[in-house]
Amino acid sequence: MAPFRRRMGPLPRQIARLQGRMPPPPVSPAARAALRRLAQAHQLLDRGAFEKAAGIFGELAEAAEAREIPRAPQLHLQARRACLDTGRSDQAVERIRHGLRLMDTHKQGHRLRAALPRIANELRSKGLNAEAESLEREFAPSLPAAPASPEEWPASRGSVRVPSKCPYCGGSIRPSEVDWVGEIAVQCDYCGSVVEGQT
Repeated sequence: MAPFRRRMGPLPRQIARLQGRMPPPPVSPAARAALRRLAQAHQLLDRGAFEKAAGIFGELAEAAEAREIPRAPQLHLQARRACLDTGRSDQAVERIRHGLRLMDTHKQGHRLRAALPRIANELRSKGLNAEAESLEREFAPSLPAAPASPEEWPASRGSVRVPSKCPYCGGSIRPSEVDWVGEIAVQCDYCGSVVEGQT
């Protein structure tokens, strides 16, 4: 399975495209196929078909990791959600640990800082207290200090409304965790698509 490489970085071309000055770049057949698989996995997850969703997310995560694509950590973490909902807590924790390690490797400290407490709370809600504490101890040294001011984000982000789900792959969009492209657009954590918000 070839991983997707759909608009992976917040580049000037993307901003210009959002403003309607140029058409979208060509996308390879392999990238389109991977994007379809990703959308399918999110649909399966929403419908409660957790076993099938976990398999697809796992395949995509491993393919993305093999090519050192920065979205690999998020795909591993999404696979963990499907594993948790099928009762496979050991596999879920393994996916979580691997995804968080990849975030650290890719220098995604802001993502790690946001994801770790959210996932630890999720584990505790399912009675996995020891697992949550183990992850917190392991990754606490890798967490960057919380910024004193929102310098990492556009000043206007508080007034920007972004979709709750990516219109291209169906993945959830968390404004505090995604990368912002300019003042009003964000980049999907799962497929890398640029999604425009509204003020």
